[in-house]
Amino acid sequence: MNKSGNERKNRTIARFSLKNLAVWLACFLASYALWCYVRINESSGFDETYDNIPVTLTHKDELGERGLSLYSGEGNVISVTLSGKYSALPKTYETDKITAYADLNQVQKSGRTAIEVKVKAPDGCTVLSQSMKTIFVDADEQMVVNLDVTPFWDNNSNPAEGCTYDYSMAKLVTNAVTIIGPKQEVVKIQSVRLNVDLADVQWTETVMGDVELLDENGEVFESTKINYSPNQIAVTIPVKKEVTKSVDVMFEDGFLNSSNASVKLNPSTVTLSGERDVMEQVVLLEPVRIDESQAFENGELVLRKTVQLEPAEGVTVAPAEAEITVTVDPSIGTKVFSIPSTEIIDDTPEDIKANLDYELDRANIDVRLMGNTEFLESLTEEDLELHLDMSSYKVLADSKYKLSVKVPSADEGEVLVLGSYGIKVLRNSG
Repeated sequence: MNKSGNERKNRTIARFSLKNLAVWLACFLASYALWCYVRINESSGFDETYDNIPVTLTHKDELGERGLSLYSGEGNVISVTLSGKYSALPKTYETDKITAYADLNQVQKSGRTAIEVKVKAPDGCTVLSQSMKTIFVDADEQMVVNLDVTPFWDNNSNPAEGCTYDYSMAKLVTNAVTIIGPKQEVVKIQSVRLNVDLADVQWTETVMGDVELLDENGEVFESTKINYSPNQIAVTIPVKKEVTKSVDVMFEDGFLNSSNASVKLNPSTVTLSGERDVMEQVVLLEPVRIDESQAFENGELVLRKTVQLEPAEGVTVAPAEAEITVTVDPSIGTKVFSIPSTEIIDDTPEDIKANLDYELDRANIDVRLMGNTEFLESLTEEDLELHLDMSSYKVLADSKYKLSVKVPSADEGEVLVLGSYGIKVLRNSG
């Protein structure tokens, strides 16, 4: 019994000792963790160095108000050492939380100036040191120039078939570029080129061109110290099309045609040109219209005249005039018939005629007809009718009023009345 009791007592003591050890170890780890936390987050005895902190130049725009322009001094970087709580210090890769800047208001004249570099640390941190307390900047007299733009047409060898680019009519939104910067840089710029890519331009359209500054050797000049505007310019480039077309003739009265008249034109063909979208219309050039009744009213059977050609709107024609000669076939002639005014048929309704109270001038009307010579010879004055209709007039004046001429025995298109005719109507004094 005694031996068994001792064994139980020993096992109890062992279990108690292990339990105490576990509790002690847990307390120790908790205390260490608390110590580490306090040391890291509450202690202020940490410092860290950060490299490649860019120095920002402030109030750069105000330089121009003093007639100055920055020539050098940008691109400086410094190293900064900060002190503070471990939790407040930025990570080494969080350099954007540190600001270094230099105020250009310290620059008051051209030349080199040393200006102070200030560092702004994150909250909870102080600046222990920085690799540079000052930097040097160079300022020059600010220069502003306006230079004209010269377009350069790139990829311009493949316009649509039969088309060309009309560079002379190209329209730029602006023809000049404004350049601002230090004088010693601006004077290196001799010209401005506008690169316009025409690779995809098949119709008249507006494209954007890129502005490039060129030096005296025609090489592209680039400088971070220079500002210029605009850097792109909109350009409208016309795509022109040119065609050759014959000149057509139209007889308005329909009496003359290719079977009874010959037509000669000089030139017989002309060149038409215009923007492509306009040139693909159906009618580019109006035919030359000949009014036979007026053109041959003097009885001559050969017509020679110079006419102005009429292209469609937006189309140009060269030459702009043509000489036309119309020769009537010998089988066609003219004849004059003298009709007494007493033979005029007055178609005016009686009620209107009474209200107007007029009489016709006593004169013969000479009427010229064109037609087949044999048929004309068979006609007499009795075969012609002159008609007057005053129903459209409310107030009369002592003037000529239009007469219409009819040949009842002639088929349609067999004869043509040349010229226009009228008779003087006299108001009765009553």
